[in-house]
Amino acid sequence: MIISGLTAQLEKADKLFVADFAAALGGAAAHQPGGDGGRGDLGGGDYAALDRLADADPVAYEAALARMSPAERDRYGF
Repeated sequence: MIISGLTAQLEKADKLFVADFAAALGGAAAHQPGGDGGRGDLGGGDYAALDRLADADPVAYEAALARMSPAERDRYGF
């Protein structure tokens, strides 16, 4: 029982990571308006995926920042 519950949690975490990574890079798996992206109580904000990417992959984070418009960077607080 513990293993199957842990496996389900790991699968959910993997899906969230892939979705966040794609969202930060402007991919098709970006968060859809009107929902929480399946995150439940993890919350975040408009740039939560980008914040998580900063820790997970700093090079991809810098690339995502470079693609942002000046107005987006201002909203992000960078």
